[in-house]
Amino acid sequence: VRLSTSTLQAQDLEKHIQTEQNVNNDRMTSVCGSQLTEYLVWSQNRSLKYEFINLVPGSQYTLQVSARNMKFAGHVTEVTFATLSAVPKSPTGAKAEVVNSSHILLMWNSPEYPGPTNYIIQVFQFLSRQKSDLNFVKNLTVHGYSTTKHMIDDLHPYSSYLFNISTLTSVGQSRSVTVGPVTTMETVSDPVNNFKITETMSE
Repeated sequence: VRLSTSTLQAQDLEKHIQTEQNVNNDRMTSVCGSQLTEYLVWSQNRSLKYEFINLVPGSQYTLQVSARNMKFAGHVTEVTFATLSAVPKSPTGAKAEVVNSSHILLMWNSPEYPGPTNYIIQVFQFLSRQKSDLNFVKNLTVHGYSTTKHMIDDLHPYSSYLFNISTLTSVGQSRSVTVGPVTTMETVSDPVNNFKITETMSE
């Protein structure tokens, strides 16, 4: 039995084998390659059932099965299947870094891999010093599980913002984590124009 995947190193796979009848497990061995795991089970005309656990969600696998004896190997039967994505957990360690008067860099740690993943960022602006006085600015979608930072641009100088970050898969969306309030830097004032000195007559 060979199980391979293009999305996971074989060392990360674990197996759990169940049999409908007793199998001589003393002669069971496993051979691992970079992207291939091979399980060799000795049996005497017994029906076998294999259950592979801890596979990666949202990943495609190829399973090859063939019968062997001391002299010959039988024809290989090959099946390709994909595991389902999981409901994602929330990102962790989210934080913000003020870059200048119009940019804030958001950073976070990816949760346990749930399958193909996007991150959803909600941007809010404080309109006053009252924490409840929030104005929704925009939604952003960050593509890719391994993407763990995103630059938020087009912000106003010396303004406070709040950010909600959540994880999204085809199955569902995690609870959001909140970063903020974060205040952008002040900007340099524009030059003063039409500056004049007017002479006045003193009495």
